[in-house]
Amino acid sequence: MLSEYDKLVWANLLNNKRSYEMKLIQRFEELVKLYKGSNNRYLYFNFHQECTKDNYKAMDEKLKLGNCSNYLGFYISKGGNVLKKQIGVLRSNCLDCLDRTNVCQAYYAFKAFVHQLNFFRKQGLLEQEAIESVENNVVGDGEFLMYLISLDNPTAKELSN
Repeated sequence: MLSEYDKLVWANLLNNKRSYEMKLIQRFEELVKLYKGSNNRYLYFNFHQECTKDNYKAMDEKLKLGNCSNYLGFYISKGGNVLKKQIGVLRSNCLDCLDRTNVCQAYYAFKAFVHQLNFFRKQGLLEQEAIESVENNVVGDGEFLMYLISLDNPTAKELSN
């Protein structure tokens, strides 16, 4: 990753209230320090504590995932010409890589998608109403996101509380 991208965002989703997860947090932070640079961001987010009662907007408030897509960019080309280049990646860290990671990555994916739609709007290829519809109906308050995740894992919603 480091040789391919200039910017890294490390999102740590482990629970600092559990001793076995705390050990992993400490080790992960040690590794992040080895690669810490001006273009890298480390974000700690106790998913279970912050997203209680389906408060998935906390991801936006605390992690600022919407800003990550602008910071990391995305790749797009047209007719062999590169219009925009992805310059970074989001790396999430979790214990089981299921519920917390899926929710966080899916939420980021939707935010990145809206960012990409805005790029197309600026190119004159989309209307603002289409973007607002996606933001309101897809990203919304996280209910649709949890629905998608529950298709894979019916206990995701309960576990995220």
